[in-house]
Order: sequence, then structure tokens, then C-alpha cells
Amino acid sequence: MKITNANKIYDNLPASQWREFAYFSANLQHILAIPFGKPHLKGYLELRDYIAKQAILDLRNGLSEGTTNEIFKGAINNGASMFISFHYASYRTLPLKILAEGKSVCVLLSEDVYDVYSDYYKALLATGESRGTSPKLHLQRAEDPKIFFKLRQMVASGVHIFVYGDGTKGALTSPAPQGNQQIKLLNALISVRSGYLDFAYLLGTPAYLLLDRTKNPAQATKSDSDLFCYKLQTQRNRQDFVKKMLTEIYVCFGHVLKDDPYCWESFLYLHRHTIPKSPLFDWQRQNRIVPFSWQQKRHVLDRYTYRVFEIE
Repeated sequence: MKITNANKIYDNLPASQWREFAYFSANLQHILAIPFGKPHLKGYLELRDYIAKQAILDLRNGLSEGTTNEIFKGAINNGASMFISFHYASYRTLPLKILAEGKSVCVLLSEDVYDVYSDYYKALLATGESRGTSPKLHLQRAEDPKIFFKLRQMVASGVHIFVYGDGTKGALTSPAPQGNQQIKLLNALISVRSGYLDFAYLLGTPAYLLLDRTKNPAQATKSDSDLFCYKLQTQRNRQDFVKKMLTEIYVCFGHVLKDDPYCWESFLYLHRHTIPKSPLFDWQRQNRIVPFSWQQKRHVLDRYTYRVFEIE
């Protein structure tokens, strides 16, 4: 198979980024059905640039003002709710907007990123119940087997729950059967977590999909013009709620992703916890195989199957 098209694109990247780009390209084509070519390189560079700009924002002192989005503001000030977001665009500012409204929030995090976020938010981090009038930010490990009971205590204290729906980990045990479910996201099927929706149903909290689509991360602290907040509808039983709302979340996210796809960090690591699957006829044979260097060895990746081959 010829890989000259890929070689031309790779000339624009340092070898240290070849492997990451190869998987980014595979994830991108599965989800968006964009044929391999220069748009993949452009999208990759845009995403890396966005991540770099967001990383240098100093948010440890919080935000001075709350939200101007009426749906979001109403949810924050009307009792404990669950907010479901994605690692999309300016996602780090969203819990701080809740704090800026004078309400406490508990962010669920997987074990592998907990320490990073703890350091990042150390000026705001609190433990135990929210007491007094000062709003507090709580961080909760998603793998904690007692997570449901801790969240129930939080909700009883009026603390909002904040979840990243595209996170890689969930609770080890809970009152609801855990495990991933297959869901349609634009052009592909992906395996996603759903346990947080079980928790929302059992806790009796309203659930909202919350996304910040701000193209410039620095503007996310000052404006809510690109904030999307949508209340999920309640259902009679838990299974219906989880199934229907999970579909609705990813349909809504798909519409947002289609407009500005290069703000979703998961394009860099989606393959680590769920292999996207899309129709084979969307793929051109000559562009499925792309090269990359890793650990001083040369490899090629079949972008459709994610199979890796070492080459001489």
C-alpha cells in the first residue's frame, strides 16, 4: 500500500508527534467521516493549540462573576443538580462558574487525573460537607466504592455534582449495574459510561448537559455567549431514563461537535478506552495505513482497525 500522502503530511510534524497524530486521525475519521488528508493535520494543530492556550490560564483564584446563561443560572440556584459535560473547549471554567454563583460543587474525577486536578484546584479544594456561606469545590474519585453514599450526602447538603461524560473511568461498585454502553456519535459507534445517569435518577437530582463552546479559552472567563445548557427530561423508570438520556446527550453533543470538532480533547485519546467503529465504505484503502515512530522504532497503524505493525 502506498503511504505517500501520509508522508507528505508528516513532513509538517516533528517525529515526537507522529504517533499521537496517527491515532487522532483515526479517531477523527471514524467519528466525522472526513477522508484522510490536510484537514486532519489542520485539525490536529488547532486542537493542540487550543489545549496549550487553555493550559496556561490561571483559574486557581476562581471567577469573579457567575453565569449570564439563564438556564444554567436557574439550575445552579434551584437546589442540587447534576451537570454533565465533556472535555470540550473551555471545560475547566464550568465548575468555577458554579462557585462564582455562590454554590458548592463536587467534580467527579478518575484516579489517573485526580492528583493533577487536585494540584490545579488546590486553592479551592475542600473536603467533607459544605459548611458556612463560602462555596467550596470538592473533588471525588470516581472509582471510590462508596461514591453513591458520598454523593447522596453532598446532594443533601445542597452541593451540585459535576461529571465528565467522556471520562474513562467510573464507579467500581454502585446500586446500579455498571458497564459501558454502545452509543451512536455522528458517524461511529463508541462505548460510553452511563453510571452517572443511574446516580442522577437514584439521587433525584435534575440533570443538565453543559458545554462551553468558546473558541478562545481566555474569553470563557468573561462571556457565556457560547454556553450550551440543556435540561434532560425525567422518565418513569431508571432504565428508560438512562437509555433515552444517554442517546439524547450524544445527539446534542454530536450537533456541537460537528460545528467545532477541533475543541474535543478526546480525539487525542479516544482509542485508549473505546475503539470507534464506523462503516468500512467510508475508508479509502490507500489511506488506511499511516506511519509513525515510537521508542526509536518505525511502525504503521491501520487507522480503521487500530492494528499496529512494526516495520524494518
